[in-house]
Amino acid sequence: MLKLVVGLASLAVVVVGGIAFAADEDNANALASSAGFIREGSKFGIRVGDHISAADWNARQHHFQLYSRDDLQTCLSQEYPATEAIVVYKDDSWRRGTVCVAFNRRSGKIAAVEWSYAAFMVDL
Repeated sequence: MLKLVVGLASLAVVVVGGIAFAADEDNANALASSAGFIREGSKFGIRVGDHISAADWNARQHHFQLYSRDDLQTCLSQEYPATEAIVVYKDDSWRRGTVCVAFNRRSGKIAAVEWSYAAFMVDL
């Protein structure tokens, strides 16, 4: 009887833990929305049309850290026009995420958000 109770309790912990894991927005993004690109709306709290200065705070709220502010014209799968600059954020956890934020060089307004996850990928 004790083994049955312990077994059921263990199963309950696994089920509740799994639900909590999948309910986390960042974990769900890594598993279900593994790549994408937008030129309107928002992703990770980074809203197209906002000033680029808002992107840092929002990216950090979703476990991304600033990776690069280089003068890139391509990031992940997109090519960007010369009128746009790109800031790259990375999540080096098990989610292995990358977010590219393109913004207008003149106005500083966010023009696009692109993301990709390679969850569970192992570097060799």
